[in-house]
Amino acid sequence: MVELEELLGRSKDKHFSLTTEDFRLLHDITTRVRQDVILMTTLAQSGHPGGPLSAADHYVVGMFELLRHGLDRESPFAKGSPKFFHDAAHYSAGWYSTMAAFGFFPEDDLWHFRQAGSPLEGHITFAVPHIPRHGGLLGQGVSDAVGWAHADRLFLGKNATLPPYLVFSGDGGTAKGQFMEALRAMNHHRFTNIIPVIDENNYQITGTTDSRMHVDKQSLFQHASIRPVNVEGHDLHEIFQEYEFAINNSPNALRMRTTMGQGVSFMENTSAYHGAPLPFESADGKDALHALVELGMSEDEARDSFAHAQEERKKAPPKYHPMPRIKMMVRPAPFTLYTKPTACRKAWKSALEALADANMTPDGKARPDGCMIAAIDCDLAGSVGLTGFRDRYPDNYIENGITEHHTATMAGSMSIAGLTQEPGVLVFWPDFGVLTLSEVYGQQRMNSLNRSNLKIVSTHCGLDVGEDGASHQEINYLLTLPDIQTFVPADANQVQHIVNYMAQNHGTHHMAMGRSTMPVITRQGSDEPFFDESYQWRPGKVDVLREYGSEFVIFSYGNLIGKAVSAADELHKEGIDCTVVNCSTPLEPADGIFHTAVDGNTRFVMTYEDHYVGNFGGSFTGMAPVVTSRLYRTRNQPLVLNMGVRNFSHSGKPDDLYRMSVLDKESLISTIRAHHKR
Repeated sequence: MVELEELLGRSKDKHFSLTTEDFRLLHDITTRVRQDVILMTTLAQSGHPGGPLSAADHYVVGMFELLRHGLDRESPFAKGSPKFFHDAAHYSAGWYSTMAAFGFFPEDDLWHFRQAGSPLEGHITFAVPHIPRHGGLLGQGVSDAVGWAHADRLFLGKNATLPPYLVFSGDGGTAKGQFMEALRAMNHHRFTNIIPVIDENNYQITGTTDSRMHVDKQSLFQHASIRPVNVEGHDLHEIFQEYEFAINNSPNALRMRTTMGQGVSFMENTSAYHGAPLPFESADGKDALHALVELGMSEDEARDSFAHAQEERKKAPPKYHPMPRIKMMVRPAPFTLYTKPTACRKAWKSALEALADANMTPDGKARPDGCMIAAIDCDLAGSVGLTGFRDRYPDNYIENGITEHHTATMAGSMSIAGLTQEPGVLVFWPDFGVLTLSEVYGQQRMNSLNRSNLKIVSTHCGLDVGEDGASHQEINYLLTLPDIQTFVPADANQVQHIVNYMAQNHGTHHMAMGRSTMPVITRQGSDEPFFDESYQWRPGKVDVLREYGSEFVIFSYGNLIGKAVSAADELHKEGIDCTVVNCSTPLEPADGIFHTAVDGNTRFVMTYEDHYVGNFGGSFTGMAPVVTSRLYRTRNQPLVLNMGVRNFSHSGKPDDLYRMSVLDKESLISTIRAHHKR
């Protein structure tokens, strides 16, 4: 370690070059990395040994280059620091062992690889210091880097030179569509500091990469205006030379030509070892003991090392400090009272612009006690309310074209980067619901896993999308993922309260809304807006909008809440009394409402929602099962009636689609009348 620290100290000199002894030291580190990979995966009897063996050489030189160019092991997310990202996250054993070799954490921590309770998970995770994002789904690594680069550009200034980012990928993942989207975005936004590093060992889990899905990687990069450089991936001199060239002459992608299982003869070019660990000993000699001997250990050293690792694994797993995240200061947007019917997406547009004006100077920089705000668009600025923000804050507006898979990942990554430095960057991504949710569920799942701070705004949700038809009907927009909360405003006034909450509170938040003009919700017996400036909103809060009586208690939200209120007003004139409850957090309504609104006089509880509730007579999604399950906790057991979307509909006016789906106001009134007579 002393030799390595001395080398790292010398490497900062601008006239530095590696000596023969320096290369010998780096070679010794690559050997140790390979030995650790065998020990880790054998000890865990789980993991991917083949790829890390092929990548060890360029991993070690890559880490050396990052440290040489300014990566700070004590403060890795400091302004202007180089960074690394992982697309091939299943190569984790190789990267963890590389980090240990360079002193990021003790080598003995490695023996807790893939152990329950250990941060050293099977796929690269941000639980390990200095790793910015949890990986696992191939094709997302470059998008992660692009998101972080957008945040760095805002922090450092649009004309600043950004530090080098290395993105480690496998050759199999280059077949993913998002990988190509991300390369195009990298080029479009001129992020020449990002260097994709592809480990091309030509093997994946069931055979050769070329036989499973051939990708012309030369053309792949050239079409994105990125220069592909072929590198002998086990020649440390060539690897160092090409890293240096790429860092100083981007945009380049480094195609590391490597051998699967490099260094262990019986593992080389054998797909079985892509994801299969070795036994420590076996009759045929294809085991960890023989692999470690081939990698330079004596038999006694191999046995002692494995025994030591076994003993260490019996101890408690290591605990690391999480990535530091700032407490972002966000000024609330001033409130504008709406008194006439207004589309929620129009109110969202105005709220975003007001929030930006409150927090930023005209050049897009943060005001005192404010933050920077970024808004990301996928070629729908006019439809999703970004035209005003785009025109006022062009440097904070990011146009990604039609690249929703890339955008979902990069937006989440940017939101995490936005929490690493003062004054912070608050990231919004508005888009059609079918694009922010259904199309990119896997990407949003990773944002959930990474505990991002992304603010998702889904417009055009439900049957209210109207004439765009079934393909654009996002009827399952209550996103059910850990650490992501979904909010659905009742009208334009409630939109503003929700936007301010999302902006001022950490976490991935999702606001869903329809397309059409919505009535302003008023107080019972009054023309005064219910959600005025004095209204206080929080997740889980429910609002009793009408309280004529408790025979029927209607739980609703979003696109249909105005119809529920109007129906209750009409039915009251007929002597049929209803209570209408607005649940703007449909999956998390406060429990108290089921003890207050629902009482011994309640005969029917209804859920009424422009959301899929299930088919074949069941109700197993949307708000319906939430309300039903909460009722079972009370002493009152009224009959539950679920009105919701049972299938995709057609093209047409929203009111016509609601009528065809038995969700219009008249259908609600008819249903209540029929049950009132029972």
